Amino acid sequence: MNMVSIIEKKKLGQVLSKEEIEFFVAGAADGSIPDYQLAALLMAIRLNGMTREETTQITLAMTNSGDVCDLSSLSKDIKLSAVLNTSKEFIEFSDNTVKMPSYSIAVITE
Repeated sequence: MNMVSIIEKKKLGQVLSKEEIEFFVAGAADGSIPDYQLAALLMAIRLNGMTREETTQITLAMTNSGDVCDLSSLSKDIKLSAVLNTSKEFIEFSDNTVKMPSYSIAVITE
């Protein structure tokens, strides 16, 4: 699979397959896809949108890219699962003195 063809496909407004989305998310998570290609795909997604199926697939791919915490015991009415991805990068505040690990969290309700 090739990131340039995925970018081109979304730029043309076409629907990305589950495999293409998983490739993109895995590459974003492990750093194998350059930032400029990630930015290009995100811009194409922003301009052309995603179908409900694409949105579901990207959410599931993001969930499966990290450690999954089962939060179902928090509510009897709604099952929740969440993913917490830690990054080696840090967030620097405007005074450049405070740094903290950056996290991304995705929550899916069933």
